[in-house]
Amino acid sequence: MAEGKEYFYRPWVGGGYAEGCKGLRTLVVGAHHVCYANRVGGCPVCEGCTNSAGIRGVECPLYEGRDPYYRLENSNEIEIQSYIDNDAGYPAYSAFTHYMLGKRDGLSAEQREGFWNQVAFTNYLQHFLPDDITPDYKGHKALYDYDYESFREVLDELKPEFVIVWSKAVKECIQAHGDLRYVGLADMQSLSVHLFVRKGEARPKCMRKIRYDYSLATPRHNSGWYRKLVREAFQPWVRIDEKMRLLLNHLADALMELTKEGVAFAFEELMCFEEDVTTSHKAMLRDLLGRHIPIPQGIAPALAHIFNDRNIGKYTIAKQSPKSDPITAKIKAVIESNL
Repeated sequence: MAEGKEYFYRPWVGGGYAEGCKGLRTLVVGAHHVCYANRVGGCPVCEGCTNSAGIRGVECPLYEGRDPYYRLENSNEIEIQSYIDNDAGYPAYSAFTHYMLGKRDGLSAEQREGFWNQVAFTNYLQHFLPDDITPDYKGHKALYDYDYESFREVLDELKPEFVIVWSKAVKECIQAHGDLRYVGLADMQSLSVHLFVRKGEARPKCMRKIRYDYSLATPRHNSGWYRKLVREAFQPWVRIDEKMRLLLNHLADALMELTKEGVAFAFEELMCFEEDVTTSHKAMLRDLLGRHIPIPQGIAPALAHIFNDRNIGKYTIAKQSPKSDPITAKIKAVIESNL
């Protein structure tokens, strides 16, 4: 354990962490270490190393007589290096590394090292568990909450832009404390891979990259979510009677369709335009809506709220646009068919 630290386990920090994985400083978070000494026949220090208060100062019998590097507080580094060197079988590390590298077949030591050199890693719980069973968060809140300050200290030190969490229980604990913003669930079958960003780091360009690189599943951005977003954006500007409610519902359906057409995407509580959407396209969308929704003063501020773009009211349409501009065609078709 590093002197004066809340956390017990030193994080693994790859030499290329500052440059990032796929351009983002990335912290990978596992759930917990497993006491293998206890698994193979009982461990005399198991009671001490299986709780966060007792593990400090425990000498693991498996490391007796070995180099001083082999200490419990170095468990994150020891496990990652053992996986890289293929000295031990770690199914979670293997499945995750294959996923991140987009590989199906076996990986070489160079490939394993190349990936883990780009990221940092820590297990969340600051003690061992006696088996592979990871307790849920709802029934074991005290267990997870006890170590949250240690996790927060790791965040403060490493300042990751992107946090990948393997465990549903750890994900729920992090959400409960609110220091990170939940992005979604990656499309990975063998592990529950939950994605977070640091608050303030959720730039649209960053989110586009994460969404495509990790095949985000965002089931909560359904039609009800779009309708709520639109209603809240327009509510300050108009009395929402039955006729207006129906019109705004059609607008919500149009915005949802624009995401399917690749013009925009939903993230957390807002929408973002895709990277190839120009200010001219945004102005065209604003003006098209102005023809269909009778709220002259409310269109621009409502769209500014929906897309978190304060300047949307200032954009102008290009005098000449390419004859076969697909984005223009998509916006016109979607708006005209829904409104």
